[in-house]
Amino acid sequence: MKLSDYLSPDEVRSFREGSDLLGVWQIAVNYALIAAGFAIFILWPNPLTFLLGAMIQAGRILGLVVLNHDATHSALFKTRSWNRPFGRWLLAGPSLGDFDSYRDGHLKHHKFAGTDNDPDIPFVQGYPTTGQSMRRKFTRDLTGQIGLRDLKYLIQNSTLSKRVPFLVTHGVMIALLALAGNVWAYSMWWVGFIFLYPAFMRIRVMGEHGAVAELIHSDPRRNTRTTIANPIERLFICPNYVNFHCEHHTLANVPGRKLPKLHKLLKERGFYNEHSYAVENGYFDVVKRCIGSVEDRPAVTVRQGAASYADMS
Repeated sequence: MKLSDYLSPDEVRSFREGSDLLGVWQIAVNYALIAAGFAIFILWPNPLTFLLGAMIQAGRILGLVVLNHDATHSALFKTRSWNRPFGRWLLAGPSLGDFDSYRDGHLKHHKFAGTDNDPDIPFVQGYPTTGQSMRRKFTRDLTGQIGLRDLKYLIQNSTLSKRVPFLVTHGVMIALLALAGNVWAYSMWWVGFIFLYPAFMRIRVMGEHGAVAELIHSDPRRNTRTTIANPIERLFICPNYVNFHCEHHTLANVPGRKLPKLHKLLKERGFYNEHSYAVENGYFDVVKRCIGSVEDRPAVTVRQGAASYADMS
C-alpha cells in the first residue's frame, strides 16, 4: 500500500495538524457527559436512571481512554507538551491507568501491527469464536468477573505516584456529588467501570482487529477494521471517533476528530476498493462476524508476555 497514491503530502500535513482548543473542548465534553450521567439519577432517582447513568459512566470511561490514546500519539493537542499532563491527570488517571506505560505498549502495537510481534494480538487472536464462547465472554464481563480482575491488575501494577491522579479526580468527583446532595450517585461510576465498561471495551476491540481479513498482513486494510457507527454506538462503544480504526492505522498521528473526514476522502479515492472487509456497518455485524468456526482463526504464534494490558479473554 502506498499512501501517496491517495493523499498528497499537503493533505497529509493538513490532517496531522492539531488544535489545542479542540483538544480541551473534547475533554470538557466528555466530563460534561459524566456529569450528565450523575445528574440523570440525582434528578430522577430510580433503577432505570441508575442503570442509564452507569452506562453513560462506562461509555465516558472509554471516552477518556480513547482521548488518552490520542494523547499518546501526541495528536490530542497541537502543543505536544500538553499531551502527557492532560493524559496522565484527566484521561488515564481516573481509571487507574498509567500514561507512560500505556504509551510504550501502544506504540509497539503500531510498530508491529500485522506481525506476530504485535503485543495486542492476544486480545483478538481468539476470533472468530463459537456462539457459546461469546456468551461466556459477555457473561464474565456483565457479572463483574473481568472488571474485578482488571481492577486487581491495575492496583497491583500501580505505584503511589501513579495513583495520585486517580485519588485527586475521584476526590473532586465525590466532593461535587456531596454538594449536589447525593454522594451515593458516585457508586454509578464503579458499576459502570466493573460491570459495563469491560463489555463495551470488548466490542470496541472486536471492531478494530477481531476476525479481520488477515491479522498477519502489512496492509491496514487487511489487519484492521473501520466500523460505521450510529449515535448510540458512538455514545457507549466507540466514543471520540475511535471506530475509524483503519484510518488511524493508516495515519496514526491524525487527531481522532479528523478521522471521519479522512475516511470519507479515502473512500472517494478508492482506498477501500477490493477491501470491503475493512469496513463494517455497525457493531452488531462486527459481533456476528466474530462468531464462527474456530478453524477460521488466524495461525499466530504469540510471544510470551506480549499483551500490553490485562487480557481481554
